Amino acid sequence: MSNNVPLVSFCIPTNRRVEILKKTLESFYIDNADVDLELYEICIADNSPTHETEELLKVFPKKSNLFYKKNSVVGFLNSIEVLKLGNGRLLKLQNDYSILKKDMLCKFISQVELYKQTEPCMLFTDGNLKICQDTISFNKFSDFVEKASYWCGWSSAFSIWKDDFIKLNLNISINHMFPHTSFLFENYNKDQFIIDNNIYFENQNVRKKGGYHLTKSFCIEYPEMFNTLLHKNIINKKKYKYLKNDMLYNCFLGWYTEIILHKENYTYDISNTFNLLKVHYNYAETFVFYLFSIFIIIKRIIKYIFRRL
Repeated sequence: MSNNVPLVSFCIPTNRRVEILKKTLESFYIDNADVDLELYEICIADNSPTHETEELLKVFPKKSNLFYKKNSVVGFLNSIEVLKLGNGRLLKLQNDYSILKKDMLCKFISQVELYKQTEPCMLFTDGNLKICQDTISFNKFSDFVEKASYWCGWSSAFSIWKDDFIKLNLNISINHMFPHTSFLFENYNKDQFIIDNNIYFENQNVRKKGGYHLTKSFCIEYPEMFNTLLHKNIINKKKYKYLKNDMLYNCFLGWYTEIILHKENYTYDISNTFNLLKVHYNYAETFVFYLFSIFIIIKRIIKYIFRRL
């Protein structure tokens, strides 16, 4: 690589997903081969106990902008390690299963180019928000986080300018399940906040996805982060209530019913959900959650039965 600083570092934490990671890398270097390698770099941090990823990169075609480092950190803290590897102007966190769509790398880099002078806080929601515009700009962090809601917790949405990352105090209280969201919320004092809802990626299917307690993560850890924003007067009580309930009814509910119906496809733990919900949700909110759960499960079972007839 030349001495020029790349515009974007795509930072990929990974753990024993060799074939999935290979397809993701190919989506950059084959499907988007027309983009100058000096404009971006790919950084991979591997916290698996095995050497499969290392072996893959030994046989993968050599690229001047591809970097790899092995570490022994636990779980999602690997996201911090991979961000440390990035040298680009913008550090873009990237799930190892997210394939870059054909000819979309050029568009992504062009979008980043538009904001490199002002360096606003940028979140890439990849078409998951129901909004009319491709991008939305906010002057207030509270409005930004309300619109992004639980997508603030999606690692593939996260990005941070290298200058802002360097300024971060890494000794702050970092949530072990959502370390990137801890960094995002530390940037609440930026002058501008951008949600880019363009669809740049598509996700590969990951078998047996999970490995952690979903209820604790989505309904205790994540709402607690919003609770911290409330106590710091960064968001008000109305926004706090909206954000925690949006997580419960529009995110966790779908995962909860999906796991009950297809538990053989996942390794998430959802045990003791009723008691765990009591930490941040009152009786009425919990009761409504279970009503919706029962309704969705019965509806999907009926649909399945009719399809079999």
